[in-house]
Amino acid sequence: MKFGTRIATLCAGAGLLVACGISPDTRVTAIPEDELGALANTTTTTVVTTTTVPDTTAPPSVPVETTAATTTTTLIATREVIVFYTVRGVRDLVKRVPVQRSGNVTLNDLVRLLSPPRSELAPGGLDTAVPEGLIAGAPMLERLGIATVDLDPAVFDAMSDDDQRLAIAQIVLTLTSFVTADEGAIGAVLLTNGGEPMSVQIPGIGASLGEPLAHQDFRSLIDRDTATPTTTTTSTTTTTSTTTPVTEAPAPASIAESDEAPAPTDPTEPPGTTVPDQ
Repeated sequence: MKFGTRIATLCAGAGLLVACGISPDTRVTAIPEDELGALANTTTTTVVTTTTVPDTTAPPSVPVETTAATTTTTLIATREVIVFYTVRGVRDLVKRVPVQRSGNVTLNDLVRLLSPPRSELAPGGLDTAVPEGLIAGAPMLERLGIATVDLDPAVFDAMSDDDQRLAIAQIVLTLTSFVTADEGAIGAVLLTNGGEPMSVQIPGIGASLGEPLAHQDFRSLIDRDTATPTTTTTSTTTTTSTTTPVTEAPAPASIAESDEAPAPTDPTEPPGTTVPDQ
């Protein structure tokens, strides 16, 4: 800057100071730009604000598999068979009891029904004179509808006379009331003891040695008051799978908003100050 220009600038500054009420005696000091530091620059600040706004869009439906248990009662086809049991506390009397059995019933199944646990018969006032093991092996159905039943000698000889008589009546009456699935009805029973013919006392007739025994031979021992038959049912459980839509809660969305505003000017900086050169 030329000397004349500097003089003119100083004069103009002095006039301005006088106009602002500054005394002529007050000295104006020039401040170099490198000493002003941050006051020589204007700063702009950017403020970023983050706001969380809930998403209002409909959430997706997620299919979830659930399991529901359904109980179904199925009736099983049964067959009624007649079994004769003794009457608890009564001598020389047997009772006709209908028993429901499912599936095919064989002669071996039938004779096993004569020796159930006594605890199962007690509630009905019944009992049995046929101990387990008395019948040796399965009965054999011969021609003309005659079934051969072999008794175990050791078990039979250990029984009382009354129990022997009632056991024979139970066996004969039960087998002659049965109809086989493939060979028809049983008309008579031939009893053997250890494979040998045995003598049997028939009520009202006397001893019979080695001859087939018929239903009518023991009819006089039957109690006519019969028991009520029962029906066997089986319950099965079916599991069904169903799909139920479940609504999940939406995740919060973040939206960034930027507001840019100029920073305020430092109040210590005098506006429109001209610093003369040295």
